[in-house]
Amino acid sequence: MPDSRVFLLAALALVGCYGTTTLEGDAADTAADAAESDAAPDDAGVELPDDGTLEDDSYADVPAEEVSESCLPQQAAADGPCTAELPGVRWDGAHCVPLGSGCSCVGADCAAVYETVADCVRDRRDCYPNDCEPQAVANDTCIDCDDATFLGAFWDGRACFELSGCRCRGAGCDLPFRSREECEAFHETCPAARCAATGGSWFPAQYGGCGFACGGPRDADCLVPFADCLCPEGQTFHAETGCATDPSCTERELCVATRGAWHPAAEGYCGFDCGRPGPLCEVPSDSCDCGPARNFVPGIGCRVDLTCETTWGVDLCTSTGGTWHDCSAGDPWCSCGDYHCGRPNVVDPCVSPGCDCGPGANFLEQGCVPDAGCFYGREGAECNGWGLDNSSCRPGLACCSECGVPGLPCSYCRNPCCGDEPECGADGCPPPPP
Repeated sequence: MPDSRVFLLAALALVGCYGTTTLEGDAADTAADAAESDAAPDDAGVELPDDGTLEDDSYADVPAEEVSESCLPQQAAADGPCTAELPGVRWDGAHCVPLGSGCSCVGADCAAVYETVADCVRDRRDCYPNDCEPQAVANDTCIDCDDATFLGAFWDGRACFELSGCRCRGAGCDLPFRSREECEAFHETCPAARCAATGGSWFPAQYGGCGFACGGPRDADCLVPFADCLCPEGQTFHAETGCATDPSCTERELCVATRGAWHPAAEGYCGFDCGRPGPLCEVPSDSCDCGPARNFVPGIGCRVDLTCETTWGVDLCTSTGGTWHDCSAGDPWCSCGDYHCGRPNVVDPCVSPGCDCGPGANFLEQGCVPDAGCFYGREGAECNGWGLDNSSCRPGLACCSECGVPGLPCSYCRNPCCGDEPECGADGCPPPPP
């Protein structure tokens, strides 16, 4: 019997002795109730075999001639009753996993194990069936279990996260990672990871943009919005290298990227000062109107200028794309200060004017600025949108209204409702209360 089989049988024996649950293969049955043997609900997103467990994703049962030699399991395993964790990481045919506890390593490949999970993943990356696409997963609350268990680590399109619960539900459940470290190592070459590693912020297609350049939204129209990276001002994202200074950024692009309005010389302007056209000149020039609270800084873009005589807050808000709420009569959604990701603050006990920058931005020192934190909401987070698609929730979660009052910030990211419930909609949400 191959060493990998011996190691697997030993691991299963330990599970039986101590009653713990481990992640085997592609998220082995995550239901803690061992008596639960019913097949997954039709909408659970996971096909379960007759025994209610997910099949092992190891190459152990695949004929050797059908597996690349570089993807075959390493013959290395911890051996002996010692409780000390042995150094080293091995490729088990599907995942990079620590050797575990034992007295020594046994097997023909003990000298070839890796120092870290990341080293292993980088060397075996082509053996993984995963890619850079988001994994839509959620905890399946449609079954009962006594204790939540670790269901695996997954990629939401921007970062890796760990999922725990009764059972995994969603289209991404069949390809979990054994650890967040393994997940992060695999995705480190994905565009979103390169974006974060070089100082950028990754925005999903739900942001509704047509890409970024020179540190701001592109001045372009597109039929279908797409995910992209917002880099610091003056930088543009490249999928292979990340954010980098872009020498091709023109004054016009810097103006637009920092939410200014560009006026070519043909329009006859001679510059702008705090949103007001400059004095007449003999030769008009290309000019950027940054609005009443800001001025254009060459090579950088629009910047707040404290010498501008403005109605502070109002002018900066409206000139950078926001809507100002003054809490006057007829303003039904007055917030306690500025809105957050397009939602008024109705929790804190105050009534105070504020700026609404829309669902993908927040009001900061430089005015309305796109904020990637408005997206990828976890379970229980406030959200914009509705249902499983086109919302600000993490893929796999549904944005559901819980008050039934249009305009109020009472929508939250939730695990999808159960398909066998009469009031569960196809969007994963029950109908909002009246």
